[in-house]
Amino acid sequence: METEPAWIAPADPVGPLDILTATDVAAATSTLPAHDRQILGLAQTGLAQKAIATHLGIPVGTVATRLFRARAKLRRVLVRTFEARSREMPYV
Repeated sequence: METEPAWIAPADPVGPLDILTATDVAAATSTLPAHDRQILGLAQTGLAQKAIATHLGIPVGTVATRLFRARAKLRRVLVRTFEARSREMPYV
């Protein structure tokens, strides 16, 4: 089986995991309000939403909503960081 020469193959796309670091995620997380950081931190430890709800004394549905919104905020910050960083990268 014959393969295409390397110079013909398209370059691998660069994705967020190629550019963003754990430091970027920590910095993005630090920009969020305290209640968002708290619920994200509890979820990150592996607690189920029901356990988080019990810990915080709020309904499970509220936990789900707060997690969804906190993750969306974090995603927006990380996308901006990714876009800025990818503009700085030299083309290969």
